[in-house]
Amino acid sequence: MGELAKAANCSQAHISKIEGGITLNPKATLIAKFAKALGVTTDWLLTGEERVPTLDQLEEALKIAIVTVMESKKLKEKTKLIAEKVEGYAVRAPARLDPVPLISLIHAGEWVEYSEDNPPEEWLSRPPQLVGKRGLAFKVEGDSMYPTLEPGYLIYVDFDKEPYLGDIAVIWLHSGESIIRRIRKKTGKEWILQACNLVYEPLSIRPDDIKHVCRIILIEPK
Repeated sequence: MGELAKAANCSQAHISKIEGGITLNPKATLIAKFAKALGVTTDWLLTGEERVPTLDQLEEALKIAIVTVMESKKLKEKTKLIAEKVEGYAVRAPARLDPVPLISLIHAGEWVEYSEDNPPEEWLSRPPQLVGKRGLAFKVEGDSMYPTLEPGYLIYVDFDKEPYLGDIAVIWLHSGESIIRRIRKKTGKEWILQACNLVYEPLSIRPDDIKHVCRIILIEPK
């Protein structure tokens, strides 16, 4: 008993209480220590019998093991595909981070478009709000969109985003004119464009006169 007590790291008195039924339901960890010290299983120690798994139980355990291995393999393959996509995106990402051309000083009502004959004033860092591939930045002059757009403000436009009602937008007309206004009404017959400065009258244009519309996605005060 002394060797068993030493191996199980408990007192002989405690073992005597267990044997005599004084201490009921000893801890599972202590039973495991007894079984290890005696060289038997916990089942034998508790019941005097060995539990031998049936063939069905062995087959079920094997199936579970196979499924676990297969799922692990699928997970590794999926993780590899995700990693490849992320790597591919990381390679393409710089193209989306190209600088944005800043067009020469403009009025809030019109400007000259960027071209080879009219190069940008400078190149600005692409803001995170500009998710499309095509974007421009403008510096505002004039007061037609005051107080929302004050002189010296920078505005960024995204050519891949069409504005909703109430948005401030940039509208290109087939006539060559470019307009910055808030869209107040859109129908199949007319668009009503409102200046923020109420001194300016609303504009009414036909949808057929519109060449392109894009949303202002960022306004940076000076």
